Amino acid sequence: VYGSPFDPINGEVLPNMPTSYYEQFLAPLKKYEMIIVGGYKPFVAETSYGKMVCPGVCGFYRKGEKPTFALIDTRSLDVSFYDFEFDRGKVEGKIKEEKLPEEVVKILHHGL
Repeated sequence: VYGSPFDPINGEVLPNMPTSYYEQFLAPLKKYEMIIVGGYKPFVAETSYGKMVCPGVCGFYRKGEKPTFALIDTRSLDVSFYDFEFDRGKVEGKIKEEKLPEEVVKILHHGL
């Protein structure tokens, strides 16, 4: 889901919270071993109901954060995070070439 499983449009799942915080999302969804949520900061929260994982973001990351992605082993449910870099100038050129809104370029360079 993007954001919260119960409010995918406006919800947000925060990093670095107590286990009980994550259990409130996972408990009603008992049949899942892992739930992937959208957010800016990558994290794994392990609970008695399963894992909640936020892979971070590749594009719309906040100032001071790095673009990240998560690699998840679907057999063992191990999660690894990776930072990466990309050439913003090339991406900006492609955005303009495709005639996307100028706001997308601002987000690319300054984050949200």
